[in-house]
Parts: sequence; C-alpha cells; structure tokens
Amino acid sequence: MSPWVKSLKGQMAISYVLVTLVSVLVSEAIILGIALIFLTGENNLSKRVQRTAEAYAEQLPSYFKDDGMFEAEFIFGSPGAEINPNQITFTASGIAIPYIDENSLFDEQKISLALLLSPEYRILESSYPRQYPVGDYLTQLLLGSFSLIESAQQGEVVVRQFEMEGISFLQTAVPIQSNTRTTPLGYVYVHAPNLLTGNSLLVGTVAPLLLIALLMTIIILPIGVVFGLLATRGHINRLQELTAVTHHFANNDFSQRIPIQRQDEMGELEKQFNIMAERIVESLEREKDVNAQKGAIEERERIAMEMHDSLSQDIFSLNMLTGGLQQALPDDHAIQRQIHLLQNTINHMIREMRALIIAMRPTLLEGHSFSEAVHTYVRQYSRLGIKIDVQIEDNLWLDQGQENALFRISQEAISNAVRHANSNRIDLSLKSVAGNTVLSIQDDGKGFDIEKANPGFGMKTMNGRVNALQGVVHIESSLTTGTKVTVTIPHDGNK
Repeated sequence: MSPWVKSLKGQMAISYVLVTLVSVLVSEAIILGIALIFLTGENNLSKRVQRTAEAYAEQLPSYFKDDGMFEAEFIFGSPGAEINPNQITFTASGIAIPYIDENSLFDEQKISLALLLSPEYRILESSYPRQYPVGDYLTQLLLGSFSLIESAQQGEVVVRQFEMEGISFLQTAVPIQSNTRTTPLGYVYVHAPNLLTGNSLLVGTVAPLLLIALLMTIIILPIGVVFGLLATRGHINRLQELTAVTHHFANNDFSQRIPIQRQDEMGELEKQFNIMAERIVESLEREKDVNAQKGAIEERERIAMEMHDSLSQDIFSLNMLTGGLQQALPDDHAIQRQIHLLQNTINHMIREMRALIIAMRPTLLEGHSFSEAVHTYVRQYSRLGIKIDVQIEDNLWLDQGQENALFRISQEAISNAVRHANSNRIDLSLKSVAGNTVLSIQDDGKGFDIEKANPGFGMKTMNGRVNALQGVVHIESSLTTGTKVTVTIPHDGNK
C-alpha cells in the first residue's frame, strides 16, 4: 500500500471522495426509486390512457347536433407537436396526443393515437388522418378495439394491453354520453405504446440514470480528491506541528509551545496541549525541589547520625574523664574550680548537641497532621529534661503549605530556645484569632536584646516562610523572661 494512502492526508482525502461518491449514489438511488415508483406498472400508464380518453369524451358532446350528427370542428391532438415514436409525453393527468398530418407516416403502434368513432364504428375524427382517415370504418388492424367498444356499450371502461409484432401498447374506449339520448353519441378510442415494460423500461428509464451516475462519479472523483486535499491541508499542517512539538517533549525539550491559530477543535487541542506542557514543567520543577529537599533531609540525617555515633561519644568520654579527674583530686586542689567550669561547659555542649541532633533529624508531615507531627517532635526533647506544652485548637483547618511552613517554624523556634536560650520549659499554641491563624512559641530561657541581635540563617528562613504565606512574625524577648515568637497568617480557620 502506498505511504500516501496510509498517511492522514491520504485517508482524509479518500474519505472525502467516498462521502461524495456515496452521496451521489444515494441521490441517484432515490431519484431512480422515485422514477420507478412514478413510471413502473401498467396501472399508472393505464390510468393516464383512460383519463385522456375520458377527457375527450367530456368535451365532445357539445360538438354533436341534436340529431346525433357530429360537427367536424374538433381536432384531436396538438398540431405541430414533436412526434417521437416509442416515446410518451405526460400531461398533468394524462398523455399528450400528437396530431399527425397527412404528409407524415408512422407505425401507429409506436405512437399515441386518438379516434372519434360513431356507434357504427365509422371514424368521425382522427389524430392520424393518413393512417385512419375520417369517413372510414374501423378495421381489424386495431386488435381488440371492437371488444373494448362493446364493453363501453355495457358501461364498462377497461384498458387492455395488446402486442403486435413484438410491440406492446395499451388501448381503451370511452362512450360519449348525452343528456338527451339513452345510447352513446359515439366512442373515443385512445391507444399508446406501452414503453414501461421489459427491456424498454431498463433502456428508457434506468439506463440513462445509471449513465448519469457513472458520469457524475467520474467527474466527482478527481474533484473530491482535490477538495479533500485543500480542505485538510490546514488541519494536517497543524497536526504535523503538534507532532513535531511532541517529539521535542519526548527528547526532554520542554520549552516548546504550540501557537493557537484558530478557536476551533484543533485550537482547543493546542490550548490543552500547552496547558499540559506547563503542568509537566511545573511537576518537573516540583520534583526537583522534592528531590533536593529529600537530599537535604538525607544529608541532615547522615550528619545527625555521625554526630550521635562519634562526636557525642567523644564528648561523653570527655565528661567521664573530667568527672574522674575531679574525684581523684582533693577538694581543695587549685584546679578543682577549673575542672568544675570545664564539666559545666561539657554538660552544656552535650545538651546543645542533643538538641541539634533532634533539630537535624527529619520529622515528616506526609501522612500526618500538624498536631501529630508536633507531638512526635517535642517528645524527643523530653529525654533532655525539657518540658514542652502543646495546645492546638480542635478543628483548625490548615492546607498543606501552611502545615509545612508552621511546622518548620516550630522546629526552628524550639531548637533555638533549647540550644541558645538554655530553656527548660516551652509553651507552643496554635489557634484561630479574628480570622487569622496564630502560632505562639514561648520559652523561659535566656533572652536577648532584639535591637542588637543580628538575625541568623534560621531567623531569615523563618521570615521567608511566613512572607510566603502573606503573614507576619513578631518576636518579644528580654534577658529575664525569655523569648516569645508569634506568627500570624491570614486564615479563617473554619473551612
């Protein structure tokens, strides 16, 4: 099979051709069906032949005298009409009878004919005077005409089919009635070639329609191909552009976008592709952030483990040696004071190192609420003898971003209170106040002078998280009462 036929362009062009071809064939079938319904069957043509004779019979009484004599002023047929043997011209309700002058000669079985006959079968008027002259008597050349007239005398009008020398024709006779006479004034005889039977129907009606269908098909096929190519060219180009962009995406080039050319179905596809592309890029960026955060968490966990396994053991050994040295020397020894200061320093180092290890160990929020994560985190400080009281308002709704930010802020504030303020008690509360969510962390440790203090990395990170939530951070601290960190973010807390 040709590659062009397999291509979308070829298939769409072929579909246009097929649709056009089917439309032509269906139209021809409908026309043919209507024509066959209209033309086929002897009944339809028979009725037209009979109605033609009856129409003449209704007009003719006024052309007869009171004594029944015919006034030769009536002309059968249409003088000057085109005469085509083996053809019938339909009128509104009957058939057209041509008037054939004396200079023309036709086979009477192949043309439509009308005669006016007297009760004695004498021809009073004729549409074909050369073959059936006025004054002559009807002969046996018109087979069955006498039996038709006899039936008409009995008041029965019939249409019969006869064949002569392979030619079929229909004939009928209708009586001409008068209000002043009980017997007919005469008879109207009409016959017409029966062209709607056998091969004549196929040749005369069906064959021309089939020939027209064949010619239309031959003409329409190339037109359909050209029209299909022209109509689909724009769509094919847009699909090819879309395909090219998807290839770029498959090769990890996510910078490509598709220009939206028109507001149609293809335009909607282009729009949705661009939206999908933006979301893919955003997902990749988030994945990078998650991987970076995961790497940082893993690195912090590794450092915390190393500090616990090596540095903490060294400090503990140093503390044991200092204690042993203090016990080995007399109480009034000159260096007892220095040993005591050294031991206090070592204990402070142990406390701060343990707090640092707790702060560095990740507490994941995934799959846990803010309250669960905070309680899990503060339980680790109870091993250091630090009491942390947690009060979180029930049914307080936080989205994922708020939960993560407030939890990291809580970690930073608690770690600072333990490591730098030497706190023994910390109060943490989270509640809704006047449409805002308020996080408060109060310690009892050693405060600092806010105006003189330089914000460290932890404070800068805390401020960045709060700013991202469009909130504010307020810090209160004194050397005697400790430090209080208050974070306020806009939220009604009732969602």
